[in-house]
Amino acid sequence: MDKKIYMLEDDADDRYIIEEIISESGLEFSIFYFTSSEKLMEHIFMEMPALVLVDYNSSPANGFEVLKKIKSDSNISNLPVVILTEHSYPEPRKNVMRQEQHR
Repeated sequence: MDKKIYMLEDDADDRYIIEEIISESGLEFSIFYFTSSEKLMEHIFMEMPALVLVDYNSSPANGFEVLKKIKSDSNISNLPVVILTEHSYPEPRKNVMRQEQHR
């Protein structure tokens, strides 16, 4: 079975970096890129990936909003989600930690 990673990221350089990291790790995953949260969610419901990577600063829904949507739906709530950000400010981490406390 082909393992899939869905990635919500609109920056080509960031996509390239993540692809290189996964490739160099030796793990065999196919990466599918999305530039809109709507398309990402649509594909998640069509075919469940092994992992979802989301840019915290994505739009129209940011990574935290995507995480909330996934974790609030019992059909996909066990799907692993990693939120990526290039910022060092603590607000994204606080939002994610609050979300996990309410699960």
